[in-house]
Amino acid sequence: MYKRQKVASAPAKADVDTPIENPDADIATMDGVEKEVSEDAATITGGKSYSTLDDALKDAKTGNEVVLQKNHKGNIKIAEWIKLNLNGNKIEGNVDVDLSGKKDEATSQDGETDAGKKVEITGGTITGGTDSGVKIIGADVKLENVNVTGNSSQGNGGGIYVEDGSVEIIGGSISGNSAAAVSYTHLRAHETRG
Repeated sequence: MYKRQKVASAPAKADVDTPIENPDADIATMDGVEKEVSEDAATITGGKSYSTLDDALKDAKTGNEVVLQKNHKGNIKIAEWIKLNLNGNKIEGNVDVDLSGKKDEATSQDGETDAGKKVEITGGTITGGTDSGVKIIGADVKLENVNVTGNSSQGNGGGIYVEDGSVEIIGGSISGNSAAAVSYTHLRAHETRG
């Protein structure tokens, strides 16, 4: 009734503790799960790669775009008129944008902010900040498709705090943040939905 068929022997068991690398890609696989192995934390468009986001931000000049290559844990400070592209990643910590010493550089003769003098943060998540998720002092900031969530402050602005500046919010969300006090004295926010 049953016909006997020859079955090929099973391959030798693979050592799952040894990563299998693909020389044509920047990934390694272990237990069938792909993981990025890039050591670069951030790059400056048209420039070089950096092992830490902090180093890229310190080296960035006005007009540069810093691109985050992987999630970042820790506080950061932006002190130049740049674009920070989160590239779908998240920053877990405070994002301080302090250009209070450069505010005069951004003002034209008619008192309006030069369109090129705006800090932009795009495409990702800012979470886990304990002194506001995004703290803006002396700057005009554009947040585009950024989720600001799970941040707190013992003072004002759990998610976003603005002093002597402005924030423009396009897309993204601001939710699940908390603050001990709430003050709108210095806030001039614009929300645009697209």
